[in-house]
Amino acid sequence: MADGLQLSKEEKQDMLNLLKKNHLFQGIDDAQIAEVANRFTTITLKAEERLFSQGDVGDSFYIIFRGSVRVVREDARAKETLAMLVSGDYFGEEALLYQRKRSATIIA
Repeated sequence: MADGLQLSKEEKQDMLNLLKKNHLFQGIDDAQIAEVANRFTTITLKAEERLFSQGDVGDSFYIIFRGSVRVVREDARAKETLAMLVSGDYFGEEALLYQRKRSATIIA
């Protein structure tokens, strides 16, 4: 996993456009969205790389800029894919807001 990658000017604009479309940022003007975007850290994952595991402590919220992830829940009997998330989708808010452990594993 590579953290803190620098985005090109075009990629930054693409990210702003993605945030503007997201319902979480409705009612926020362009300058405020730009300020929010400047606080993001870019993380790149390789295919099948795990971002975090079910049961981990949650300290971050994620928005998918490009690509997709699988949401997987495991128990003693089985491993089940709950969802596929794609560009514009977000996750991790529940553990962050409610100080809960991660309820699922996220795999690129």
